[in-house]
Amino acid sequence: MVVRKFNYFRFFIFIVILVSIICGIVYFIKDKNYKESYEYKLIQKGYNENEIKTILEKYDKDRINYLLDVEYNEHILPFMNEKYYIHSKLNDYLEYKKENKKSDYSSIVELVNVELHVDWLDNMKETDISKNELMLVNRVYGLSEEFVPSDLVEVPSQYAYSGKKLSQRVLDEVIKLIDDAKNHGYTFVISDGYRSYKEQKDIYDSYADYYGLSETDTFVARPGHSEYQTGLSFDLKPYNKIIFSDPTVELESNSIKRTDKATLVIGNVKDRTVSDLIFFDIDEKGQERIIIADKTEILNSTSPGILMQLNMDSSVVVFFNNKSKKNYDVMTADDTKMNVFMSSFSKKSSNTNPREMTFIDLKSYIKKIKKEGVLSSLQMNMYELEYYKKFALPFGSIFFALLAMPLAIIFGKHNGQAIGFIIGLFLSLANWAAMMLGQTFGIREGWSGFWTMWLPNFVVGGAGVFLYLFLRRR
Repeated sequence: MVVRKFNYFRFFIFIVILVSIICGIVYFIKDKNYKESYEYKLIQKGYNENEIKTILEKYDKDRINYLLDVEYNEHILPFMNEKYYIHSKLNDYLEYKKENKKSDYSSIVELVNVELHVDWLDNMKETDISKNELMLVNRVYGLSEEFVPSDLVEVPSQYAYSGKKLSQRVLDEVIKLIDDAKNHGYTFVISDGYRSYKEQKDIYDSYADYYGLSETDTFVARPGHSEYQTGLSFDLKPYNKIIFSDPTVELESNSIKRTDKATLVIGNVKDRTVSDLIFFDIDEKGQERIIIADKTEILNSTSPGILMQLNMDSSVVVFFNNKSKKNYDVMTADDTKMNVFMSSFSKKSSNTNPREMTFIDLKSYIKKIKKEGVLSSLQMNMYELEYYKKFALPFGSIFFALLAMPLAIIFGKHNGQAIGFIIGLFLSLANWAAMMLGQTFGIREGWSGFWTMWLPNFVVGGAGVFLYLFLRRR
């Protein structure tokens, strides 16, 4: 019997081959698994290491599979990381970002989520009012002209301006909020609440007549598209700041303040003292009265529903008979205290048209909104334009006088009054047209309010000076 020696070499070769086969199989399986993994597929799509780490940590399989089904876009992940991201609107986010490269992701998500990115005039939809307090009312989703909240109630006068209404669904909680704030030393009042379709239309039309439709659409809701019509929206103002923050209430020297129920003619104001105050209003019996005072001190009130207290020296009160103004009663007093209620200063709307303000009120309002920075430069320019217009129109007569003198010398002697009248009429119309054209460009294009209002006057005055110097040389 022949005993063969163990062939170590062959055994070694066998082990090497076996290990190689095993390693090859393991490598093949690992490679196959890796190529089937999300990491590998995301790399092939173009995502970098940090992006892949975020995706694998935060996203579920459905979200990851979606990323693998679409082309790589550097903006997708930032949108997905936004708090209010809605997956079904991703394509809208990307499309908006493509057209508005400077817009940040949060702003785009907010805009698209409420459909502000669409041309809403072509995409109006009626909101689902069955959702009650969850109904959506915005630029796209609107309410019908007939819609009125079924639970609409008037807010008690100690919590709001007179006549303000809210849905009962929110009123109790709002009153609780105001009461709780008062317990902590803060007093608030509801300055605006429910608006009917017609009231919103009146507000919108008033601004549209002045600013034009396109600009008005940027800051005033169209009728049917205001949340105030739901009865769920309201404005809450700090009570102790009303007379300083609201231009329709603020007391300025030598000004007139009109409200729904009262009119104040104000003399000089220094600190909290007013000289020569005249107060027109209607008392609780519906009787018209006039209150006149040489000197009045204005005090803040701590009582609910009272706006301010007037301490008047040497006052005179005149009560008129409603049936005959010839009959009246007069009462005089050395010292009179008068409470001015919030209801006396209730407003038809929370918006004040600059045309309705005096130049003093308008100047103060412009300073305030400049400081707050709440308006765009174009909207700011509209207020400044109206301010300069209040001066340019009356002072235009002075510039016309400068032109009238040399024109009278040139045409008066030979052509008579008829030609002078025709030329004057033509120049007046041309000046008016120039100011209206300037106002239009000021509103729409943002041209300087000062130059658009004053340039026609400067041209007329310059022409007058030129003709005068020309005649002097002759």
